[in-house]
Amino acid sequence: MIHNKKPEGFKKDFISVGALFVDNNKNILLLKRKKDNTYGAVAGKPKDKESVYKTLKRESLEETGIDLKSIKKPTFKKWYVVWPTGESFIFHLAVIHFDQRPNVTLDPKEHTNYRWVSFNEAVDTFPLIRDMKECMLQVKKLI
Repeated sequence: MIHNKKPEGFKKDFISVGALFVDNNKNILLLKRKKDNTYGAVAGKPKDKESVYKTLKRESLEETGIDLKSIKKPTFKKWYVVWPTGESFIFHLAVIHFDQRPNVTLDPKEHTNYRWVSFNEAVDTFPLIRDMKECMLQVKKLI
């Protein structure tokens, strides 16, 4: 479950950073995860005290081959996430727009496929990773 405010007693296990990539037709890039065949955005965890933005740039390049060096630093939406397993973490999500659809080169160790889809198609028909639909609905106005 995602929370906009820090829940009482919240203790984070880790931080996760992600981004929704949006092309010039307002289609969103979804990545199919190898481990469970669900779809999600570019995402990952910081390494060695990396900033949220540096984590996003690294993960984008590793997972999709998309270099964000020429992209203006985005604004991130922050959630406190608590899963039924008891795992708790902070999730930072940015929405990044591209004038033209960038080429995607997947990391085959993490993803098996990708799709550019409309917002409605993404939230209504794709098996998304846990809590992704709720996050997308909250940032819809930015897409």
